[in-house]
Amino acid sequence: DQFEILDLLSALVDKSLVIVDDASGQSRFRMLESMREYARGRLDASPDSATAAQLHLAYFADLSEGLLLQARNGDLVDALEGMRVERDNVRLALDTGLRDGHHELVARIIGGIGHLWYIDGAFREGIDWCARLFVLEPDLSTTVMASVLHSYGSLLGSWAEPEAGAEMLERQVVLRRELGEPLRLAAAL
Repeated sequence: DQFEILDLLSALVDKSLVIVDDASGQSRFRMLESMREYARGRLDASPDSATAAQLHLAYFADLSEGLLLQARNGDLVDALEGMRVERDNVRLALDTGLRDGHHELVARIIGGIGHLWYIDGAFREGIDWCARLFVLEPDLSTTVMASVLHSYGSLLGSWAEPEAGAEMLERQVVLRRELGEPLRLAAAL
């Protein structure tokens, strides 16, 4: 229950096991590195570890897609800030998702924040995550594949490999035509 969580979180703050960070104008909670490692070890030993990891991954897939929508709706500054604030959590979700074989969720994250990596100049990071996903030859839904191809193609084409980027974008064009998405097709073209 939400109130129980708030009580437990407050107790951890009172004991200085969790730190409140208000720097961004929004309260965020973080742990000291030693506490985070201890908690991570306990979670990994728990029978609920896989469920918690998948819920974490699904949350950041939804968040990433929401940040993309926010950027498309004209609030690019806040979308970029949201990506930057959650960078470490996103990295953990991507790493865990790749390790555990949750390729669709990983691809949703990449498709969601690929544009933000592009705008933020984080080309190398985005390309690395895309490459790690594609080396696994993931079986993705058409919509998610088109989205991740857009991210990968844009990042590759802008960083150092325009031919490879164009190839990814051409693959996306085929999928967007299949999906009948004229607005996304125009972006791909």
